[in-house]
Amino acid sequence: MKLVKQIKPPKTKGDRIVRIINNFFYVYTGSQVQEVAMELSELDLPAIAVVNEKLNLLGLIKRADLETQLSKPYGRELLQRTSVDELMVSPQIFVYNQSIAVIIEEIRDDFQNETIQYYALVDKQQQFCGIFSSRTMLLYAAQTQQRDIETAKVIQERIIPHYSHFSDDQCEFICSAVMQQAVGGDYYYVKQYSPNKWFFCLCDISGKGISASIVVALLGGYMWNADFSKSMVKFIQGLNKLILQTFNLEKYFTGIFCKFDSKTGLLKYCDMGHGLMYLHRNHKFIPLQSEAVNMPVGIINDISIEKKSILLDNNDTIVLFSDGLSEQENTLGKEFDIQIISKSLEENPKNLKKAKIEIFEKFYQFKDTEVQHDDLSLLFCHKN
Repeated sequence: MKLVKQIKPPKTKGDRIVRIINNFFYVYTGSQVQEVAMELSELDLPAIAVVNEKLNLLGLIKRADLETQLSKPYGRELLQRTSVDELMVSPQIFVYNQSIAVIIEEIRDDFQNETIQYYALVDKQQQFCGIFSSRTMLLYAAQTQQRDIETAKVIQERIIPHYSHFSDDQCEFICSAVMQQAVGGDYYYVKQYSPNKWFFCLCDISGKGISASIVVALLGGYMWNADFSKSMVKFIQGLNKLILQTFNLEKYFTGIFCKFDSKTGLLKYCDMGHGLMYLHRNHKFIPLQSEAVNMPVGIINDISIEKKSILLDNNDTIVLFSDGLSEQENTLGKEFDIQIISKSLEENPKNLKKAKIEIFEKFYQFKDTEVQHDDLSLLFCHKN
């Protein structure tokens, strides 16, 4: 007769611990260790519960402990006369319908332990309901995080598509962004808020990954509800207050905010500590840098903002990009040459999309096997 038996998993709903485990095996108190060890090996079970006749939990037997005992001199002979009660250990116990999230927090310190830890589940009557390990919880946490990241990636790609195109009869915008991880902290936005009136921006949030993507989501909501017909300075000041109060200096961002009249060519802009703004005009690639540098958004409360303006001629192109483009190094430690942007615009004066594609192709050819160091984004505003 087999000594190792199995209970029927208790039923429950929601994210409860019993729903993610698959070890419901036990032996009765008094069972002989050597016979239990053989059955554990056949079933490939890392641990098993020891219970009394009422299925009340008494302890756990770990297969690794049994194998250690069996490997000792005369180990098999000694274990022939040993019961599981002599080798069982008292595990940390949880109720079978406890929240997975609560248990993860309780055993989080065990994740740092190289030795796998085992835990037991019981019901209110202390009857055995299952076994799980720190490895089980680590795998569950990793899988959950991966699903959350995939969801966040889908949402972020709706906020910041890899490629966007906007235009009227007087101008054209091309935008693109590629994150270093699944989600990131580069952000662009373009909106026509009245005939021939455009708002656009490009921002680079501090940090990378999930924490930066939270700021991106907040920016997306702020932009969606903004009235761009009103003062751009007050708009940025309101955004600065929101970021500062929400993140308390843990997150901030640089950015360039612009309002453009495609009919007159008048471009007004505020460079908030970003600096990566260029004008492509008459075969020249001209940096547009303010004499007084505005602070990044989200650092100080009473922020003073300098606004600049420039009149765009026909065939002028404003170029905004993040430092993920300009500071990318190749395998030799050299940085990407931003004059490639100018050259691509020269070679494709009537096709901004093709120019953008060429820039990204040359970027990836340049970095070769070197990892992408940062999120990167690129925005063109072209006056027809």
